[in-house]
Formats: sequence, C-alpha cells, structure tokens
Amino acid sequence: MLSHGLAYLEHKIERLFHAPAYGQIELTYRCDYNCPYCFNKGSENIGRELTTAEIKNILDEIQRAGCLRLALTGGDPLLRPDFKEIYAYAKRKGFIITVLTNGYRLSHKLSDYLAKYPPLSIDITVNSLSPCNYAKVTGFSGAALKRVLDNIQYASRKGLALIIKANCLKENKTQIAKIKRWAHNLPGKSKENLYNFRYDSIIYPRLNGDTSPCRLRLNQKELNAVHKLDPDIKKEHQNYLAKDFPSGKIPRRALYYCNTYRDHFYINPFGRLKFCSNTDKFSVDLRKVSFTQGFYKEFPKLTMERFKTDSICRTCRIREICFSCPAAAFLETGDEEKPVKYFCRLAHNTVKAAQSKRRKR
Repeated sequence: MLSHGLAYLEHKIERLFHAPAYGQIELTYRCDYNCPYCFNKGSENIGRELTTAEIKNILDEIQRAGCLRLALTGGDPLLRPDFKEIYAYAKRKGFIITVLTNGYRLSHKLSDYLAKYPPLSIDITVNSLSPCNYAKVTGFSGAALKRVLDNIQYASRKGLALIIKANCLKENKTQIAKIKRWAHNLPGKSKENLYNFRYDSIIYPRLNGDTSPCRLRLNQKELNAVHKLDPDIKKEHQNYLAKDFPSGKIPRRALYYCNTYRDHFYINPFGRLKFCSNTDKFSVDLRKVSFTQGFYKEFPKLTMERFKTDSICRTCRIREICFSCPAAAFLETGDEEKPVKYFCRLAHNTVKAAQSKRRKR
C-alpha cells in the first residue's frame, strides 16, 4: 500500500508543477494581410481547419485539464465566420481570454459585442502610422490603416482593454516610438495602464521553411538606434541589461532548455497540439489523441533529447539568453544543433553591453 501511496503522491506533485495553465489556439492561418515577416504565411489550408464542433470539443478537454488562460489567435481569428460562437463558448467555460488580431476586422459591431463580454485584452498589431509604410509592412492597402485606427479608437472608447503591438523591422524601425506614443494616448485608456504597448524585434523563418522574413531583421546598430528613440524604451532596455545573467546552468548535453512545455501549449488550426509554435516535434493530432495524452506523455519526451554533435551551442554558457533554440535552428538551417549566427551575435552583444554597464556603475 505504501508504494501505491507514493506513486499517487508523485503523480499529484507532477501534475502540480506540470499543468496546462496557458494555451494558445490558432483558429486559422488565414489573414487579409500579406506581411513579409509572418511566420505562418504559406501554411494556410482552409480545408484542414478544425470545425466549430471540433474546437468546442477541444475547449471542453483543455478546461477539464485545468487550463485557465487562453489566447485566440491566427492568422487573424476574426476571419472565421464562427469567431463569436467560439469566443462565447470559451467565455462560458470560464477561460480568461486574450484575442490577437491585426484590427482590420475588429468592427464597431464586434467591439459592441465584446464590450458586453470583455476579454482580458485584445492585442492588436499596428506596424506603422504611415499609410505608405503600413502598406509596405502589411502587403495590403495603405487605406486599411485608417480603418484599423478607427476600429482601435472605437474599441478603446468602449472600455475594452487593448494592447498595441509592433514588429520591429528594417522597414518600420523609425515608427516604433511613434506607435508607442499614439498607443499611450488612446481615448479611454486608464492613466494607470502605462504598459499597453509592446514591440518585438525577433523574426523567425516561416513554418514552411521560407527564410525570406529573416532579411527584415535589425542588426545591433539598428536595434541600439531604436532603443534611443524613446525614453521608456531606452529605460526598459537598460533594466534588461541590469539583469544577472547568464548562469551557465543548462546541462551540456540537454538539447532543449525551454521549460514552457510544463504549463504552456499551442494548438494549430489543424488540431495539432504542440509544446512550441515553431515545431511539430513531440506533438499530437487532437483529432486522434487526447489532450492529456499529448500534454502529459508526449511533451515531456523533449527532456530526453541530447546533443548528438559537438555543436558550439552544446557548451555555450549564454544559451539561456539566446533567442535561438533547436526548433528555431531547424527552421532556419534544417539542423536542430546548428547555431544561427544572427542570434549568436545578439546574445554575445547583449552580454558585452551588460558587462560594460556594470563596469560603469
């Protein structure tokens, strides 16, 4: 009986520290835009997308498994004609929901509906405030910008919590600070909510192997220039450099060092349950396999993966601050263990900048 009791206790402890707290469901890869940096362009296949009933069944499963926070994303999830039905079902299930969109289809009518049953936030990507530049970054009509900004302002006035996001690219790097200031002055925004803007300069290849988005990446000099455009952005970067890193504690032969699999999961538009949005490794088809089987049995297999070569990544002491990983490396090079030179340079430059900052104290 003691052995059974210990087994039960171990099972409960494992579930306590390995539980699906946060999930992201990509309702579709489709989008009105054709952004050159988008990682899922070229992977659209409406015929394979989950049906409304299948999505509801998955929502039932992940609720029973204990999921609390849920992001509905894409592509643009608002493109699905059943979006409101899916959202309402998830809301009734008690999920804390975030909706990610480009704002083009966030109509006044939809904002009125969401204001009655508000999500935690609506994250909207705005990559430029210039119609010409917006068209270049989105691959869509620059006239769309007026509609998007109007949709955002209306949603803000309705009291919806908005987070404005931007991808920092070569084409729009001078726009980042302008977008931030515009976001902070949205009508209806609480003065206490100073963090309704985020930007991301990390660009990965597309899921279909197309590496063309990588040409949009900023080099270190360009990144430094962005940091100087706004006092808040500069301060945030300086705070990051003040962190204590790296520790060098990653086991040298362990290939994967990401622990998000323990409480995060991703589901693509075709029902694939994944521990990472960048790879199908250690994934399952939810049309055939249960969520719990995938999350608790398949995901942990990544911890057994080991380096099979003498890759420099194996002994790198700053791996934990590198934006590359086996999944990203495979997307870009076709080899999980091959270093991505761009991310190597970023990581080493970050460490040098942090060391320089400490010496100046």
